[in-house]
Amino acid sequence: MNPRIHHQAQPLVGSQLRTNIMPSNGPPGSTSLPPPSHPSLILPPVQDNLLETHLASPVMSQAPSPLDTSSLDRLHFSIVDFPIQRLKLPAACEVEKRTWTISAEDERRLSRLCSPTILGEPPTRPIVSCGTLVYKLRCIEVKQGEIPPVTDAEWVAKESVWPKNTFMEINGKRLEFRRKVRWGKDLPVDITNFVQAGLNEVKVVRLSNLSDLSTYFAIIEVFECRNESAIKAEMGLLDEQQSRAEIVRRLSSNGDVDLIVSTNTVTVGVCCPLSFRLIDMPVRGKTCLHLECFDFDNYMSSRPREAPGIPPKEDSYKCPHCGGRARPEDLVIDGYLKGVLAKMREDMPKYEDVKHIIIDDKGNWEAKQPNESDEGSRRQGLGKNERRESTTSIVGKLKREVEIICIDDD
Repeated sequence: MNPRIHHQAQPLVGSQLRTNIMPSNGPPGSTSLPPPSHPSLILPPVQDNLLETHLASPVMSQAPSPLDTSSLDRLHFSIVDFPIQRLKLPAACEVEKRTWTISAEDERRLSRLCSPTILGEPPTRPIVSCGTLVYKLRCIEVKQGEIPPVTDAEWVAKESVWPKNTFMEINGKRLEFRRKVRWGKDLPVDITNFVQAGLNEVKVVRLSNLSDLSTYFAIIEVFECRNESAIKAEMGLLDEQQSRAEIVRRLSSNGDVDLIVSTNTVTVGVCCPLSFRLIDMPVRGKTCLHLECFDFDNYMSSRPREAPGIPPKEDSYKCPHCGGRARPEDLVIDGYLKGVLAKMREDMPKYEDVKHIIIDDKGNWEAKQPNESDEGSRRQGLGKNERRESTTSIVGKLKREVEIICIDDD
């Protein structure tokens, strides 16, 4: 084992973390341990998270020149590469290494963090232009008996989990983890400042923890700042035949709790849940289990931003139907609904007021007119109304029959 790693892998807890760690002069994400005998470095008690604010998500600043905030130039960060993927963490008291290389051109595109100058302030990240790169490292957990994810979309959708007694370095610099106890949940580590042109190395040391039966994998994700036109042009397409086959499969399967199926049909909305208008480009997240889609332009333009020209933060991308992960790289076009919507637009007077379509187990569809209603639901509603009226009349009758008696203490 590298003696330097062994020396650095000393966990700090409780009062040690509050009194002994000071922000280093190095890049955010690294720390230095001052001599404990130095009296000026003993800090008064502070809130738990204050000394870790240098690890917070950076405050992004606008580009030097004003950006056009039209739909073609709105900026977003999306994952474009996995230089290190599925690095299995060692079981106990072992060192695991993995290397990758980046070009000098990619190094120039890195958006490095600027360290805070005042204790308690978060770092900053200047936005240069489209093409800016950000590197993040995270770890995911696969519990005992659980089937590991298969596709990239499934891997990136997994929540970050940092196992106990684990220590990691990038190019010889120790990383600090944002753990659930202080941040609400385990969060990825921004390693952009540690990446260099040429060869890069990630090193993992994990101490023994016999009670933890899970398997952990480290992943490095590369985020690129891109505009919406580029994202839309390269978005994946679930072609019409694939989409139709998936609908038929779901309708023919039993016990699918994600769909409300009446005999051999299913009702699917064709209006965007954000604009309530007919969808133009129907998209949804790759890991979404529902058939409903939302409109790409409405969704991307409605993501909250700190200021015009600033890309939205990662947690801004949630599916409006299920709340699942729906980042730019996760979106896929539904070819079946795209074809249906195109046919509806060819005859808009006929479909002007249509909000839903009914799809059968052969993949055929028809419009559900606004005046159509489910007879069973109608009867059920009538039954509720009748019961409500009956209850009201009974209560009224009881009120009329109540005799009021005054008791005088005198």
